[in-house]
Amino acid sequence: MKSILLLCFLIVYSLSTHAQMSPYDYGMDSTQTLPQGIELGGRAPLFVTTDLDGNRVELNQLLKSGPVVILFYRGEWCPVCNRYLSELNNSLSAMKEKGATVLVISPELAINAAKTKRNSQSEFVFISDTSLEICASFDVLFSVTEAYQKKINTKLQKDINENNGTSKARLPVPATFIIDQNGWVIYKQFDYDYRNRASAVEILKML
Repeated sequence: MKSILLLCFLIVYSLSTHAQMSPYDYGMDSTQTLPQGIELGGRAPLFVTTDLDGNRVELNQLLKSGPVVILFYRGEWCPVCNRYLSELNNSLSAMKEKGATVLVISPELAINAAKTKRNSQSEFVFISDTSLEICASFDVLFSVTEAYQKKINTKLQKDINENNGTSKARLPVPATFIIDQNGWVIYKQFDYDYRNRASAVEILKML
């Protein structure tokens, strides 16, 4: 009986602790304005960039062929990101059958984005947004606290600045947006808790 009560206490405590966590618990600088993600039902910002192979990527052109799924992830050092992309890749063919293109974006250097692609064994279109223009235009970008940088350095032996090739650590909220062929945002998954991601079922349902 005591063991059951203890288990119940631990579950309740875990849930209450999780509920009390703020965005700042995930490394976000409290002195900066928190990102909110572009508005659901609004227009998606159009952009032109290149993928890891140097191919030109124009959102406006991709939308002529079908909807576009845009995912932001933190970096190759993030085990949650690698695991998520690996699992989601299992549904890539189903997304393509619905005419969708899936773009995976982070501010890390191209050489590190290539590592993410290998680590996750995924076949998405990877984009290295080192200029931070895409991340900023989708309002997912935030400044990382020194304490969180040290945490990543200690636990994962990775340096966010070095991974991104910058002098100031900034990361995107791992968000997902689906853009329809008219350029409207028809789906938005945006959570400061990097462990919460859009499921393949949710994405396929909206395509």
